[in-house]
Amino acid sequence: MGHRGGAGQRAHPVSIIGWRPVEAGRSGGVTLPGTAAGTAGAALMAALTWGMLGSPALAWGALVGGVSGMLLDSLIGAAWQGRWRCHRCGRAVERPRPHLQTCAGPLRLEGGRPWLDNDGVNALSSVAAGLVAVAATLLAGAA
Repeated sequence: MGHRGGAGQRAHPVSIIGWRPVEAGRSGGVTLPGTAAGTAGAALMAALTWGMLGSPALAWGALVGGVSGMLLDSLIGAAWQGRWRCHRCGRAVERPRPHLQTCAGPLRLEGGRPWLDNDGVNALSSVAAGLVAVAATLLAGAA
């Protein structure tokens, strides 16, 4: 949710690691509007959890898990996701296969792990956020 909230804004994304400017849509890029939207989404889920289940501890777990998932997705994406660039046109792409939208030129790895794509980042951050949510809920007293 945070990425999508920031994608439609005029804010210029920065890397969650080092705070240097990055291209819009690049993994690990964050904006204040996107982060605020992601946090608002987690807060909405927490409010719904509290309202439907009547448990402040579960609501806290939903809030902490949602925000941590959003931030972990950006952090893992910036640190480990494979970053590819078309050698012919210079376009940045997230998957190690030709991008048919433009020139379908050869790609070169710019950084990250070549085997870790956005789907892998999503899986890792979701599992980690789930564990954080469980820990936050237990610490808040919903055991």
